[in-house]
Amino acid sequence: MKDQILKEYDFIDFGCSNGGSIEYACMKFAASKGIGIDIDPNKVEKAKAKGYHAILADVTKLNINECAKVVSFITMIHFLEHLQGFDLAEKCINSAVNLARDFIYIKQPFFDADTYLFTKGFKFYWSDWNGHKYNMTSFDMFRILNRLKLQSQLKRFVFYGDSQVISSADLQIHPLLSPVDQFHYDANKHLNKNEEINFNEAVYSQLEVFIAIEDNKTIDYCVQKMGTRGVKLYDSMEI
Repeated sequence: MKDQILKEYDFIDFGCSNGGSIEYACMKFAASKGIGIDIDPNKVEKAKAKGYHAILADVTKLNINECAKVVSFITMIHFLEHLQGFDLAEKCINSAVNLARDFIYIKQPFFDADTYLFTKGFKFYWSDWNGHKYNMTSFDMFRILNRLKLQSQLKRFVFYGDSQVISSADLQIHPLLSPVDQFHYDANKHLNKNEEINFNEAVYSQLEVFIAIEDNKTIDYCVQKMGTRGVKLYDSMEI
């Protein structure tokens, strides 16, 4: 992947699938042009058919020396959980830090509450998907980003928990023994569920991660543009 291919774009979307996340990033961050990368040729063709710019590549094997700091930002929207573990996620984040001049935005399911929900006899339906190979926690994310910060490869990172789930009545919550690969809970379809359990620990639907490469204030801009209304879980500037 050469510099001349990417320099005309504002951002790169890792794991673009059919292109919806490219459109989402353009809208939220007022970007005019983005390009997606995906390892699945069928998804790349679908994205192209919808008018998006996309290329077939493995983001864990990018030659970043050819295109360092070539775009303003990188997005990874519901991408990392599809990788085969910590090491590949770290490679992708390392690549993103080297490619982006300004910031990185990551959004994924909130997996931190899996153990708590398990002890209560529940699970998020997406935590039991065959397609989700790596239930990456915010601490895993912290380990990667803190190392990069200590190496002066980034300035600041902030985590937000988005869309708090307060009880087992939420349709994203399934009984523990519900089958794999389900979607929202349906009482007519799924096992009986006690919907009267209030959660006394922090349970969120999504984890949002904002990473500033050169300027700490970039995150404040990104949070404003994204319209984030979640709970700040961690800010590397506040420790």
